[in-house]
Amino acid sequence: MQASLSNPQQYRPPRADIYTVLLAIALVAVIVGCVFLFLEVSDYGSPPYPEGGVTVQAAPEAGSPPVGLGLQRFYSEVRCLT
Repeated sequence: MQASLSNPQQYRPPRADIYTVLLAIALVAVIVGCVFLFLEVSDYGSPPYPEGGVTVQAAPEAGSPPVGLGLQRFYSEVRCLT
């Protein structure tokens, strides 16, 4: 026992390696995800959602242009020209 006290081993703390960097990246990603989740919940509110929540639109008429394709403005301008 006396020999171990007179000759202590030196301890060198471990260096950061690629796994430490990956752990830091994962931590940043989780924090960013929590921030975006907070922003999303602040926009819509937390469950239970208010009454009426999602509204459904009626089906478009037979002659109307498709909705959501970015063509509504084009079709409205074409109709104005004719």
